Amino acid sequence: ALGANWGNDIAALALTIGCYALSMSGLTILFASIARSQEQAIGLGVAIANIAAPLAGAWFPRELIPEPMLWAGKLLPSGWAMEALSGIMGQNWHLPQVLLPCLVMVGFAVLFLGIGIVRFKYE
Repeated sequence: ALGANWGNDIAALALTIGCYALSMSGLTILFASIARSQEQAIGLGVAIANIAAPLAGAWFPRELIPEPMLWAGKLLPSGWAMEALSGIMGQNWHLPQVLLPCLVMVGFAVLFLGIGIVRFKYE
């Protein structure tokens, strides 16, 4: 679609997108447990996105980003997602190559969701 190269392995692409969505859903639950208002949750999300996106390589070509910054980007799921997506679309990665990034993103999902559930205040 739109002339984009989505890679040759749709299963790897779907798994990567699914794992990233899962990790971000966990992060959303965590934000909901921390924020005291909807505005705080939105502000926290925007702040994290503006830090995570460039470190992950979403704003610039990953080849131009110094290695320490790419590693710092892997402190959040976006760094792992960008690594897998770049591999799928640019280096013809297949399912075996995306398994590690996907497992790490699922780990983030479990961590974020676990903390969020423990902190969540039911009313």
